[in-house]
Amino acid sequence: MARSGMVIIGAGQSGVAAAFELRSAGWQGSITLIGDEVFLPYERPPLSKELLADNFQPVFLFTESDSIRANITVVRDHATKIVAAEHLITLKTGSSVEYEKLLLALGAEPRALPPIPVAGEARIFTLRKFDDALQLRKALAKARKVVVLGGGFIGLEIAATAASNGKDVTVLESGARILARGVPENVAAFVADRHVRGGVQIICGVTVTEIKHNEGVTLVQTGRDGAFGADLVIVGIGAVPNIALAEAAGLAIDNGIAVNGRLETSKSDIFAAGDCCSFPHPLFENRRLRLEAWNNARLQGEVAARNMIGAAIIYSAVPWFWSDHFDCTLQIAGIPALAAKEVQRLTQNAYLSFHLDPENTLIGACGFGKLGSIAKDMRVSDILIGRRRRVEPSPLSDPSLQLKSLLLDPPATIAEESVRASPRAES
Repeated sequence: MARSGMVIIGAGQSGVAAAFELRSAGWQGSITLIGDEVFLPYERPPLSKELLADNFQPVFLFTESDSIRANITVVRDHATKIVAAEHLITLKTGSSVEYEKLLLALGAEPRALPPIPVAGEARIFTLRKFDDALQLRKALAKARKVVVLGGGFIGLEIAATAASNGKDVTVLESGARILARGVPENVAAFVADRHVRGGVQIICGVTVTEIKHNEGVTLVQTGRDGAFGADLVIVGIGAVPNIALAEAAGLAIDNGIAVNGRLETSKSDIFAAGDCCSFPHPLFENRRLRLEAWNNARLQGEVAARNMIGAAIIYSAVPWFWSDHFDCTLQIAGIPALAAKEVQRLTQNAYLSFHLDPENTLIGACGFGKLGSIAKDMRVSDILIGRRRRVEPSPLSDPSLQLKSLLLDPPATIAEESVRASPRAES
């Protein structure tokens, strides 16, 4: 049995950030990072964005040497049980690990298809892990026609990647439009237009009734729109939080593992962070949110680590997300869906929308276009949302308005204030 210390289950962005933050913050005891993949921990965003790149490889979060220098024990195993009363974790191999404090960074998994008939050797793929990406990459190399089920971020990113590499791509979305849960309708329309111009066919309001494989072709049968034949089908209909381990341990569940503002679960000495947890956000009247985003996972891991060793930090980072589509980037700051008002700004190279509450507090912003045409305004929007700044709606639509002028005096550099800058998002 391993000696007691800080234990993290989940070796993704959040878990790794927590492990190294614990050491950076001065924790001298043991740190155990448990992950169930054979690879060293890696970043997930490139799996869909760079799937068909010639030099496609995992972007590892650290090396073996890094973990040795930080004295972090990496365990490649699967946690099967948490006995909270005994501060004990049981692993699939039969061994046990004691913990002083435990962080659950369990992530999410692809949402399964609704129960529909699937016949024959239907070629159906999902994408979450690097092994998934390797299988899909190999299949795509031989494919000519691809059907993507789901018009969300992952489905559309894969569609753009495949179409950019000469594949005939059709996206079938069950809802009335793409990105219904992610962005406002106007923003989604610009994303859809870029996909159509890139050769992707998008059909919404589709009900899939059956998937079958016949004479070398996988057929997606729909209720209204007929059948769509493809060499392979990719399912990208969202993700669900991994909660089974936590639920079995008696932790409170509410759209994920329920945590408080300090990322503490309902059981003492157990924390949760990243895609698997929901938390009250102080910028949005403590509304409980669950965010599936690279930056949120990283920052929550760091905050959880500090709270595990005695801090009492309330997590309050502005939600931030980005998604790549052909030569354009979609960036989202805050929670646009909570807004009462929307102000649009359209230039030759970019579309931006600003989202305000009834008191004209900026609570969300979206930008779509070439990265260089939206990055600066989105960075400023991020700061304004974090400051809960009230702004007059009408000037926001004027492209000549320098958003930086809305920042409070003394003027601060964006680099000093932005906590969510990502090398990939800013490159």
